[in-house]
Amino acid sequence: MNFIPVTLDFVQLAPNFDAKIVIDTPGVTWSAGERQRRDDLGFSCNAWTPDEAESFSVQSLELTKSTLSLLSGAGAISGGAVTLTAMLCVPDGVSSIEGHCTLNSAARIYVRLGCGVPMEWRHGCIGGYIPKVPPGFWFVTLGIAGLTGGQSIAIELAAGSSAPVRWAMGHGTQATSPLSIASYDGRSMALGRLSITSNRIELVTPTGQSFGSSGNAGLDLALYIEMMGAANSSSGSASAQVHLSATCGDGITVVAKLPGKFPRYIDGVPKTLNLE
Repeated sequence: MNFIPVTLDFVQLAPNFDAKIVIDTPGVTWSAGERQRRDDLGFSCNAWTPDEAESFSVQSLELTKSTLSLLSGAGAISGGAVTLTAMLCVPDGVSSIEGHCTLNSAARIYVRLGCGVPMEWRHGCIGGYIPKVPPGFWFVTLGIAGLTGGQSIAIELAAGSSAPVRWAMGHGTQATSPLSIASYDGRSMALGRLSITSNRIELVTPTGQSFGSSGNAGLDLALYIEMMGAANSSSGSASAQVHLSATCGDGITVVAKLPGKFPRYIDGVPKTLNLE
């Protein structure tokens, strides 16, 4: 049985609406996570709202083997959203899932299965491929917030064991996400320079570029960590560790997010990330 981390961003839910995602594929079930993995995020809920809003209410959440349900509150606001994380238990040999959603007409769900490409689900039938990652590759998203013009951010990758590591832009496997950059609010964002070498990412914002007045401008940079020799290693998960550090100006935050795991703030002091 394979555990696939799932991230679901619910957008434009109507007030007092019981949204449901039902999985119809035989043998595939929802799960709150693997009990033996202490750093797994499991089943979680995180509401985020437009700047002018103070809260987004959720009346109830329910997770069964076949169904994930979310009942929005009476005070649900236009533009508000909720992010849920969960796991799918997928038997060996199953390469895709099918099911159906119950949503109000304006609502949509942005879904990522593991390291797969993001999908948009609406009311009605849904589906998606189960991504297969080659041994030795781990998908990671680097969230960089607080951007303003004329700044430089550097993120360093170092090995946590004897196996050398490097940044990778992808691996060519079907239905998996390649290198991608997305702004937090969906608007266009100019970059002065983006450099990716084996162990260093450097991002420079252009001087004079407007990033809005909220101070919350940011982007997600998604790519892979490759551990050379891991495909032929039998040393276990304890050796699948890396160190990340970031050099940036005041007001900028860098967060490393691996599918299904707790996000980690990255700063000038190297942080150890367990990849497995």
